[in-house]
Amino acid sequence: MDKLILDSICKPAFLEIDTGRIVENLRAFKSLIGSGVDILIAVKGNAYGLGAVETALALSGEGVYGFSTGSIYEAMEMREAGITRPIQIFPGITASSAGMLREHNLMPTFSHAGEAAEFERRLNGAKLKVWLKLDTGLGRFGYTLGELLEEIKYISENTRFEIDGICSHIGPVDSKLNANKDYYNRLQIERFTAAKAAVEEQGYYVPHYQLASAFATQRYPEAWFNTVCIGTSLYYAQKPENPAGKLALKPPVIALKSMLVSIKSFRPGDTCMDHVFSENRVIGTMPIGMADGLSVANVGRDVLVRGKRYKIFAICLEHCLIDFVRDEGFELYDTVTLLGRDGDESIG
Repeated sequence: MDKLILDSICKPAFLEIDTGRIVENLRAFKSLIGSGVDILIAVKGNAYGLGAVETALALSGEGVYGFSTGSIYEAMEMREAGITRPIQIFPGITASSAGMLREHNLMPTFSHAGEAAEFERRLNGAKLKVWLKLDTGLGRFGYTLGELLEEIKYISENTRFEIDGICSHIGPVDSKLNANKDYYNRLQIERFTAAKAAVEEQGYYVPHYQLASAFATQRYPEAWFNTVCIGTSLYYAQKPENPAGKLALKPPVIALKSMLVSIKSFRPGDTCMDHVFSENRVIGTMPIGMADGLSVANVGRDVLVRGKRYKIFAICLEHCLIDFVRDEGFELYDTVTLLGRDGDESIG
């Protein structure tokens, strides 16, 4: 198990994540697509909440090509942790970050006309590996085909940048709001295929072509090209409707835990939060609350302490109170499980 500390060692609240499950899911994807397709692992959003650094460390020895994230800071943390594989930065950054990208050997993804020139002015002839994004229909980021060809021409003639890949994002693969989703998905595949052909007809060599997300990888083998980028399904075993092949994905083993930092006894007439007790009561407090994503909707739900169930009494911004009812002999710093297993009991 790897621990992801929510608020440093000064705050005993953490996730325990079995990265072995993530490794197993990656191996399942590799079995599906074979050895001729490179894999980029999407670790954006702190690896969808499971820890970008921890995930990258677990997967870097599994033969993946590299990692992708939208955060330069996440990428820098990965470099500091010893990750040496290529790291792609998704669109949404500015040329002011060019120096940081070069210093940490990160690959920006250019997505609008003139962006290569903006970075070239900052780097003034320095080398940099880059990606280019084509808009095949999702509409968020990306060049038109004409803009893409112009940008490639500019890069080849005016910079020392090296184009490592061209990408797009197929979607919505499984949108419940789009009855014609399969038509639009296949249209995006056709557009990306045409763009690849146009780039090659112009005489340009690009090592990687990536269109397929985790869902598209499972549903459209024709979208694999020579690189896929997988994320959500790797972490949470999600599958699209009508997948093209069988993929044995396993859900992650995750435990959310904290510790008792206060245990107080109350007598009839004493108050705690908005309660006035009519009998003796014992309340424990742990340092995790709304600021950590623990909603007040969880009041009344169970937690586990020493393998037994107790109710959440109240949730504050930074704290959560547990109703032990009576003195159970608990001690400060006893572990509290909000999600996961403790002894024979489990939550979640």
